Amino acid sequence: MLLGNCITFSNATVYATTKGADKNVKKRKRVYKSRAHVKEQVEHVLSQLGIPMANAINLYFNQIILHNGIPFELKLPRQRPLDFSMLSQEQFDAELEKGLLDLDLGKTSSAKQVREKTQRHL
Repeated sequence: MLLGNCITFSNATVYATTKGADKNVKKRKRVYKSRAHVKEQVEHVLSQLGIPMANAINLYFNQIILHNGIPFELKLPRQRPLDFSMLSQEQFDAELEKGLLDLDLGKTSSAKQVREKTQRHL
């Protein structure tokens, strides 16, 4: 089994402790290494939930086993333009209202600015 009885942390690296052939000898294997700021954010959220990091990792690993894979969808963010033909009338009206508000607030761009911005992203 990958995880033993405890998980220790060292320099934002998570280690799983497994027992070797001799039950008194423990081997450390690096399982996960994160950036320190990510670990801090995770610890903050988990502390608000009252869940220790080790429990959260065990929950995640158990969910991988139950789902026989990653327990959430992995996909690239949708960057396509909004397809107005797929909107309900209420959604369409809300988009028009957003556009009118931007116009009232002076949040506009010239055709030249739009063309330049578009070409930078191609």
